[in-house]
Amino acid sequence: DAHGAATCAVRGVRLWLILTSYVVRSALMNCTGGVTKSVLHDLVPPSHRARYASMDTLNQGSWAGSAALGGFLIDRYGMVATFHATAAVQACAVLPLLAGHLLGLVPPEVTPVRD
Repeated sequence: DAHGAATCAVRGVRLWLILTSYVVRSALMNCTGGVTKSVLHDLVPPSHRARYASMDTLNQGSWAGSAALGGFLIDRYGMVATFHATAAVQACAVLPLLAGHLLGLVPPEVTPVRD
């Protein structure tokens, strides 16, 4: 192979760069899940936690529908549209977290709510 056994050229990008980028992207995408859930459970009274946990489960299940939506976007607008749509949705998703932090809605040290 002209590029060597340890690397692979994908339009001039080496395999190690692709893999490193993927790992960093995955870490950044998934790093807020536990913290967000922890803060949510600290702020919600115990009598309502099951309701919020079920809403979170529905949210996680919505990923199945996103595959169908992605297929529709690819058929209708092309592959690049899926990346634009993903970027837009993720930008919208980070706004409540950023606003909560900047406006001080979630204090640095949260005292858990007790019934």
